[in-house]
Amino acid sequence: MESRINNDQETLRSLCRAAGFTPVNITPVAAGGSSRRYYRIVDNDGLSIVGTCSGNIVETKAFIYLSRHLSDKGLPVPSIISVNDAFSAYLQTDAGEKTLFDVLKPAIESNKWDGLPLQFLEKAVRSLSSVQFRCLEGLDQSQCLSPHRMDGRAILRDLNYFKYCFLKPLDIQVDEERLDCEFDMIVGWLEDKESTVPHGFIIRDCQSRNVMINPEGELTWIDYQGGRIGPVTYDLVSLLWQTRARIPDDLKQQLTDIYFAELQKFDANVKREDFDRSVRQMLLIRLLQVLGAYGLRGITEGKTSFLSSIPESLRRLDMLLGAAEFQSLKEISKAVKISQQHPWCREPEVREKLIVDICSFSYKQGIPRYRSQHGGGFIFDCRAPHNPGRYDQYKKLTGLDPEVKEFLDRYGEMRSLVDHAEAMVGAAVQRYLERGFDSLSVGFGCTGGRHRSVYGAEMLAKRLNEKYGVEVRVNHTNLGISYKLPSRE
Repeated sequence: MESRINNDQETLRSLCRAAGFTPVNITPVAAGGSSRRYYRIVDNDGLSIVGTCSGNIVETKAFIYLSRHLSDKGLPVPSIISVNDAFSAYLQTDAGEKTLFDVLKPAIESNKWDGLPLQFLEKAVRSLSSVQFRCLEGLDQSQCLSPHRMDGRAILRDLNYFKYCFLKPLDIQVDEERLDCEFDMIVGWLEDKESTVPHGFIIRDCQSRNVMINPEGELTWIDYQGGRIGPVTYDLVSLLWQTRARIPDDLKQQLTDIYFAELQKFDANVKREDFDRSVRQMLLIRLLQVLGAYGLRGITEGKTSFLSSIPESLRRLDMLLGAAEFQSLKEISKAVKISQQHPWCREPEVREKLIVDICSFSYKQGIPRYRSQHGGGFIFDCRAPHNPGRYDQYKKLTGLDPEVKEFLDRYGEMRSLVDHAEAMVGAAVQRYLERGFDSLSVGFGCTGGRHRSVYGAEMLAKRLNEKYGVEVRVNHTNLGISYKLPSRE
C-alpha cells in the first residue's frame, strides 16, 4: 500500500512539473467504493488541485472526455489541468472537501430540512436538468463507456444485478423463469415509444456524495464517467431517493416539482402523467440495482457498512410493489418479502452494553461473517489439537458431550489453546467495557465444526461470563444450536 502511494505521488509530481505547478504536499484523499486513488496537492501559496491515479484506462478516458465537454458548455464540473500519456493519472481543479451529503447530515440527524440543506438540494435539482440537456449538444457518444445508451439490455443488466448479487448470495429461492419474465416486462415498460419523458445525458451515479460544495458555496458534479443517454428521471430518483439521505417524502415531492419545471424549459412537450409514471418505474429499477450493489459490497465482499442500507431499501421496494401498476410483479414481490426476513436484511440490533458473540464453525464451510458494521474479531484455529472425530466412538458425538470433553481434557491441547484465547479476548473485553463498546466477536474453527471448536467456544463463553459478567451469545453453526448467557450485573 505504501509503495503504491509513493509511486502515485511520484507520477503526480511529474505531471505537476509539466503543468507548471510546484507541489509542496501531496496527501491521499479517502475514496468511496471506487478503485480510483485521489490526492490533494498543495503548493507554497496554499493553492490546491486534485490528482487522480487509476488502472482503468477506458474509464479514465471517458471521464477526461466528458469533463472537457461539460466544461466547454460552462457546466459545473472539475476542469482537467493535465493528463499523462498513459491515461493512468490526471490533474483537475479542486472542487472542495465537502460533499452535498455532508451538508445534509445535520438535517438527516435532526429531521429539520431548512436552511443550507434545503438551499443546496434545490440548487442541485435545478442544475441537474442543465447538465442532462446541455451535455447533449455536440456529445460524441463513442467517447462514453459502453453501452452508450440506457437501452433494454442495460436495464436488464441492472435487474440481473439484483438477482445475482443480492438474491443468490442470500440463497433466496425464487422461480427464475417467472423472475426473468417480470424483468422482461419492466424492460418493455421503459421502452414505451409513446412516453413523452425525454432522454438526456444521465450521470448514472447521481447521489449526494458525488456533488461537491466548495467554501464559496459553488456546486460541482463529479463521478459522471459512467454517464450515458437515458431517461432523465433516472438521475432525479438516484439523487432524491438515496437511502442514506432520508429526504422526507413531502420534500421529495417539492423538489420533484422544481425539477419538472426546469425540465419543461428544455422540453415543453413532456406530460406530467408520463413523468410521474417514469419516476415510479425508475425508482423500482434503482432500488433493485442498489440492492445488488449492497449485496456485492456488503455480503460478498464483506464491507459490512453497506448492510445498514438494505432494510430501508427493501422496505421502500416492498411499499412500491404494493402499487396497482406493479401488481403483476409477483415473483419480485415474493423475493422482497422473503429477503426482509433474512438475518442479514433486518434492522441492526441496538445494543446499550457489551455483548460478546462466540461461535464454533467448520473451516470446510468457511469462516462466518458478522453482521456488525465493525466486522469480525478474534478467530482461533483448533485444527492442530488431537481430533476426537478421528475415532469411531466419538464421531457421532460433539464437544457438548462429556465423553468428548474428557478426551480433550486428557490430551490438554485444547485447554491450553483456550487459556491463551482467554488472555487475549479477556484483555479486549476489559478495554471494551471501559470504552463503552457494544460488540465483540470470537470464532473457534476446526475441521468439521463439531468437536474441538464446540469445546473451545463453550469453555471461553463460560469463563468470560463468569469473570466479566458480560452477556455472551453462543452459536454452534454446524450443530444448529444457539443460546445466550445473560449478563450478571
